[in-house]
Amino acid sequence: MGPAKFPLRNPDWKTLQAYLTDDTVNSFFMAAKASGKPVDISGAAAKLNYTITTDQVAVVVPLILTKYGSGKAVSVAVTFENSLSYFTIAHTGANVTANVFVDI
Repeated sequence: MGPAKFPLRNPDWKTLQAYLTDDTVNSFFMAAKASGKPVDISGAAAKLNYTITTDQVAVVVPLILTKYGSGKAVSVAVTFENSLSYFTIAHTGANVTANVFVDI
């Protein structure tokens, strides 16, 4: 299908413009899998002044609120498993297939 085509700068948009393609995300997936090391999601979020809390994790694991309570900081890391993980973008939307071990 070839790379996505888009203008390098659209003057009607905000000053900061960034583009993300499926190749960028898939390269990350391959590098993370090749390293075999966990990817620290909470550490990356902290660099953006964001804290992952039990309230966000409770969307997937509701019992975390029962055990730890609301608003507590949570450490999240993922390790990519042996099977292939990939990200695709199409006109109909985006799709992620990732096989990961999540450590909370």
